[in-house]
Formats: sequence, C-alpha cells, structure tokens
Amino acid sequence: MGSWVSKDGVWKPAIERVAVYDKNGDPTIYEGPDRSAMEYLKETGETHLGMHFTEDPDIIERAHERKMTVDQFCKTAIHTEEKRKADYEAKAAIKVNHKAPERKPAQKQTQTGGTNTAGAGHLEGGFTESTSSPVTEAIAKTKVK
Repeated sequence: MGSWVSKDGVWKPAIERVAVYDKNGDPTIYEGPDRSAMEYLKETGETHLGMHFTEDPDIIERAHERKMTVDQFCKTAIHTEEKRKADYEAKAAIKVNHKAPERKPAQKQTQTGGTNTAGAGHLEGGFTESTSSPVTEAIAKTKVK
C-alpha cells in the first residue's frame, strides 16, 4: 500500500527511502516518491488524488451558509497559508522506510475472575518457546513412573 502526504486536500506520494536491488543484484538506496503510490497514479491516469479545499463542494456550501465568499471563510475558519505550508513541509520531510513493526514481548494474562489451581494464566501476544500449557506440564510432573 502506498504512502501519501496531503497539502490542502491534494494527496501526493510520500518520500520513500528503501534498499532495492538492481538488475545485476547489487543493492542500492532508492529515495524518491513512493513506488506503489506512483504505480497507482499511473494505473488511474491521475497526477494526484483529491482536490484543493477551496474547490470542495462542502467548503463552498459552508461559506455560502455563512453568507461569505470562500476566501473570507478560509481566512476565518481554516489555518493560514504559512501554517498549512509549515505542516505540509514537516509531513513531507518524513521518509517512509517500510520496516516491519518491532515485535513486543508477551504479557502474562490471568483468567477473568482471578486465578485458580487449574489455570495459571496464559500469554497474549508474542511467541512462546513452549508448545504445551502450564497445566499439562504440571500433570506430567505428577504422573507416577
């Protein structure tokens, strides 16, 4: 799925930084527009997604309800041009690296209503080394040989 960044309602591909292999198998660093977002734009035949907020029918309707022009409404209800530009530049400066999220360790969960002698709780999330439950391990220890 592509990564996008928006300025005033117009969505363009975000900057991507990723290691790729060329035709010879040599690793190179690609830094540029998100490749999957660019492919989507190529398939749809568009250069961007969305529309500028001043052309949005909802904004125009809100402005007319308040008996204002769109420019007057934007000056009173929407951030200034400088603030919007600073927000966009901050978002556009982030480079997407497509790394998998870090795996968190499992957490001990008790049964609802507290623990009893039959269940000592189980692990939620993460992966465990053991394939058997604490109950089966306890039974195996108490068996007479």
